[in-house]
Amino acid sequence: MDPQLRDSLLLSVQGGHLAVMCGAGLSMSPPTAVPSAAELAQACGDRYSQVTQTHLPDDVRLDLERLADYFLELNRFREFLDFVPWKTFSRNPNRGHAAIADFLCCGALTLAATTNFDTHIEDAAFELGERNFRSALDGVEAAGLPDRHRPLLKLHGCHKRDSSNTLWAQSQIDRNGEIQTRLARSTTWLTGQLVGRDLVIVGFWTDWDYLNNVLSRALQDSTPRTVVVVNPADRQVLQRKAPELWDWANRHDFRHVPEPADAFLDELRVVFSRGFVKRAIAGGTRHFAALFPQREAGGTDFVDPLNSDDLYLMRKDLSGCSGTRPSRNREPDDTMSMVGAFILAIMAAGGVLEGAHLRLQDRGIRVINCPNQLLSRVKTEFDDDLRASRDCDAVICVGATDDGVPSDLVRENENRTIVRQGRDVEWMTHDSARERLGL
Repeated sequence: MDPQLRDSLLLSVQGGHLAVMCGAGLSMSPPTAVPSAAELAQACGDRYSQVTQTHLPDDVRLDLERLADYFLELNRFREFLDFVPWKTFSRNPNRGHAAIADFLCCGALTLAATTNFDTHIEDAAFELGERNFRSALDGVEAAGLPDRHRPLLKLHGCHKRDSSNTLWAQSQIDRNGEIQTRLARSTTWLTGQLVGRDLVIVGFWTDWDYLNNVLSRALQDSTPRTVVVVNPADRQVLQRKAPELWDWANRHDFRHVPEPADAFLDELRVVFSRGFVKRAIAGGTRHFAALFPQREAGGTDFVDPLNSDDLYLMRKDLSGCSGTRPSRNREPDDTMSMVGAFILAIMAAGGVLEGAHLRLQDRGIRVINCPNQLLSRVKTEFDDDLRASRDCDAVICVGATDDGVPSDLVRENENRTIVRQGRDVEWMTHDSARERLGL
């Protein structure tokens, strides 16, 4: 990603203007590896042959849309859906899915829309800590979603919520009133939501050709401010494979980025998260000067080598989120400045950053934002996170008050077993940390 585009997208996030449109190509990157349309058609055809002991016509066997139409004409579409290997649509989200899920949870995106009926974005959100992520099947649902995360609209349905109304061929639109109604509602909602937005389109122009055609119809009347198409293919290939979608994109301020979707989204997540962490830490400079006058604060460049996963964990600690809660902060807030001060203090005392955690005097340390909380409550919330960690020996709970109450008397004193392994972790408030860590 060149610096000009990077800065433009970060400004779009800052202004609340960025939206993403996802196609099948996003889910074809490893480790997700959803099969291509041809591979999926062959898998369905092979299963059909196993069941019936007959072979499909050659002109439909490797063409997914024709295969769906074949079963529609026979009035046997339900059997076609039974042949689909659905397990491939809900496993192993990749880094592109993680980026979109993260951005929806923290509000870096205003919306995401997808023609995929897999659940990889929802699965990624769960892994990030969002236990109640809800997608929408049409514009009415999207408008009514709770505001804990930004909307994800699934234009072609969802295999978990309603597999019988997933869209596989354009002919279904005329045959299936439910699909027709959903698409109409979705188009109306998208047209309104994309006005003045900066739209990034990833994962289209695959061999799932019908997806491109349906999407181009849904977008024809929308008026985003800019359009960025992310696809490794050259411009001539994109124009030939989806001329209507290409013409629509070129009616706007248009940019083509020849990169894989997952790599592009992960890089955007890295630069967003790195900026967040650096601003949050730098915000603690004033507190650092008051609390540690004998030390000299360094910069924030020590976070530069971190990958998207480690940066996200740092964002969660800065936001005070345990493993069962996602980071919902698009921007650092004032409560993070004291956390930043203690991170700076540990680094100034000779600490180093290892992954998302600090290390000082051979002790792994986490610094968590816990404003106006009791230490026992913090220990209870983060207990499972720390028991699963192999590199944390101490936790500084910034803003917490030590109430002297164990988080869980049974769990504090239970014998560690092979089933429930753990390590002794020292919990401290930021006041006690100064002395106990020699800061």
